[in-house]
Amino acid sequence: MTTPVGDLLSTQKNIIATATTIDPAAGPAEPIRPVLDGTLIQYSLTSTFPSNLKNILLTTVKDEAGPAIYGAFTSPVPLQYYNYVAALVFGAERAVQILAAYASIQDEIDDIRPELVVVCTDGAWRCPNYSLARSWASRGGNVWVGEFTVGATYPTNDAISFCTTNGTVCHQDDISIVFGTTISPTAAQTALTAQVQARWAAFIKTGNPNTSGFGNWNQVTHNGSVPVLNLGGTSPIPLGGCDPSLWGSTIEYDYQIYGQ
Repeated sequence: MTTPVGDLLSTQKNIIATATTIDPAAGPAEPIRPVLDGTLIQYSLTSTFPSNLKNILLTTVKDEAGPAIYGAFTSPVPLQYYNYVAALVFGAERAVQILAAYASIQDEIDDIRPELVVVCTDGAWRCPNYSLARSWASRGGNVWVGEFTVGATYPTNDAISFCTTNGTVCHQDDISIVFGTTISPTAAQTALTAQVQARWAAFIKTGNPNTSGFGNWNQVTHNGSVPVLNLGGTSPIPLGGCDPSLWGSTIEYDYQIYGQ
């Protein structure tokens, strides 16, 4: 490739700015992404799957959408702006469906950003992972699902007050935990790093993240049950909006709407 890097970056910026006018399926966040071309990527993972399914781990963090919401909206967002904001992200029809499904959004609150973090975390990260896990397992694949409830604030999140609030785990806050690079880690961060590195090493070696010294990580069952390991705590992780009757059913994913 001979195209200068600067040209590629500026083109990417322009595409992101105009993505939805090019094709609604591109979306405002990731218009440059893998596509089912039949050569490099041969399976949709929605209707077609490879015959030999590798073992996979799928993890998210508790507040994936924190940087996106609080980075875009630096001041409180009153409830009356919900339809405008949600329609920008999900489209008008899904905005109405989400409002009906997520009861907390309907409360009389001065700032709906925390609720938007939950909705966008579900719609863009957690629930797609769970849906893939169910599909993978139903076809005989082995898959384990986890959620980081302890993290270490990633440098790009330092300026986002939501992400530096105690108990919040934003997008990328799992990176330092996984690689053991947390600066002055707390006892909880140290313990989680030890667990994650042991489980990841076991998975790389054996295809199974279970290893001595840690509790059993149940894999997703072939009938669709998704047990989610709490990475950093002991409380069960509720499915919430990721119940299969909601996201992927009542509220459709982009690929279902646009056939991508």
